[in-house]
Amino acid sequence: MCGIAAILGDLPSDRVEMSLRAMLDAQFHRGPDDGGSVVISTGQAVLGLGNRRLAIQDVSPLGHQPMQNEDTGDILVYNGELYNAPQLKNSLASEGYRFCGHSDTEVLLRAYQHWGLECFDQLRGMFAFAMWDARRLRLVIARDHLGIKPLYYSCNDHWLACASEVQALTKSGLINSDIDRRALAGYLAYGGVQEPLTILENVFALPRGSWKEFDLFGREVAEGIYWRLPPLRHSVETHWIQPQSSDWQGILNRPIPSKHLRFRFRMIDAKKTNTKSHGLPPHASAPVFMNVKSATTPPRAGFATRWAVSTSPPWTVSTPTSYRAPFGIKG
Repeated sequence: MCGIAAILGDLPSDRVEMSLRAMLDAQFHRGPDDGGSVVISTGQAVLGLGNRRLAIQDVSPLGHQPMQNEDTGDILVYNGELYNAPQLKNSLASEGYRFCGHSDTEVLLRAYQHWGLECFDQLRGMFAFAMWDARRLRLVIARDHLGIKPLYYSCNDHWLACASEVQALTKSGLINSDIDRRALAGYLAYGGVQEPLTILENVFALPRGSWKEFDLFGREVAEGIYWRLPPLRHSVETHWIQPQSSDWQGILNRPIPSKHLRFRFRMIDAKKTNTKSHGLPPHASAPVFMNVKSATTPPRAGFATRWAVSTSPPWTVSTPTSYRAPFGIKG
């Protein structure tokens, strides 16, 4: 677990440096091993990037962040782990790219240099990052396929700020801590805030499996979704959530070595993991993981069979006719 922060916009450099430091201090618990930041002027705007690091891969100074690509000037702050980093590194090395250390951060930098925004098709892992594209003067933020790693952002016509935690954004001094009434209604009705909303106005969670691109003044200029869950169909007759795509059958029928299961169960028991750690709202993840089974297995009766799930980001849950929202809020 690491913490990242970024600010870009028409702001004084000392203001950016002060806000960035406050955002990183608020995320010290996410990365006590190392920390770093950089503030640079980019024409009429100022860019600040920072990281609090929990060193796992390449604990040497060669894994320090922010990390810069010496060939392109691109700068990266990154939280996560690329499971296929060794394979990507070998592939990129065969194309002539040089590597100084052993961190997956450097692999991601080179992957972006080689493939650009199409690099997301090559990544396998959990991650959230902010990448300064020095060649195009754009800031790219992205989040992994299932939204395991968090990333929140806020922007207007003059600046953009993003971080691994909402609390860090509030410490920047750039946003108001006003409650978003839509998010509050969702929280009271369903017990959780539905992404991309957060409990604060003008603070959003970057949807899972997506990326956004911002110009020098923090204005969104492009966005994309590089991965979606295969679509599911809710059957009224059987109350099952059934796969529409053959991709699901391969996933569900794939044999898993028992040693991997034992390891995962030990981790789950130790950490008391809940569904929120997977980036799924609690009422959306329950029916998916409880009812997506083989065609011969009857569903578990109870709460999950009464809900229909939409797989279009952000996840939404439609209420049954018998459901009555609390406090007079319409479901």
